[in-house]
Amino acid sequence: MQLVPVQIKDILSQDIDYTNPEQQELVTTNIVENIVQSEDLYPAEKTDKLIWVLDMFKKEKAYWETKVEIAKKYVNAMDKMDERLKAYIRKLIAEEEVLYGTEQKIKAKDYKDKELSFIDESKLEDDKFYYTIKRLSHREYSDLIELLEHSSFEWSNSLSSAKELSLTIQSNTTKEAFGISKLPKDHPAIKEEFKKLVVVSDLTQNELKGKR
Repeated sequence: MQLVPVQIKDILSQDIDYTNPEQQELVTTNIVENIVQSEDLYPAEKTDKLIWVLDMFKKEKAYWETKVEIAKKYVNAMDKMDERLKAYIRKLIAEEEVLYGTEQKIKAKDYKDKELSFIDESKLEDDKFYYTIKRLSHREYSDLIELLEHSSFEWSNSLSSAKELSLTIQSNTTKEAFGISKLPKDHPAIKEEFKKLVVVSDLTQNELKGKR
């Protein structure tokens, strides 16, 4: 039995941009219509063709997923190689030294190590946190708003006092520490580590003229 009707071969051999939603719609419509409208196929054969097409796209997806994983590994490897090269060059030059090329230059630069830099929350004051209230019921939320907006507030049946509402809020509140950029530079909670690397930049007009 012929696995792929000639019509489908013709459709799939076209130059198709599979990332284009309009072309996706056109191709899938053409494939299905060419199969189900074929007068040369029995119903079971039409079903077999549809199953073949579904399986083909499943295998194609798996193929590209593999390519994506390989690409991610190579991108990660190139990042590491780039950093290793910059770190080694940094060891070869003095702190203020600049290596001049014909159009660009290399100079020392420190980069914050995001993996090793952090906030020591034990050294943060209470006002250096964001507070987020979660999972309040509609009634609890309504009671809180009413309490804040009106001095003559009558409690609903779900809560009988401000103490109960307070406990509910506290038990459903999460804290998130301020980021480094929100704290004073000399704050004791800031723990920063830096990578000693280099940066490549264009020469200035004066440097191009030899004024270095």
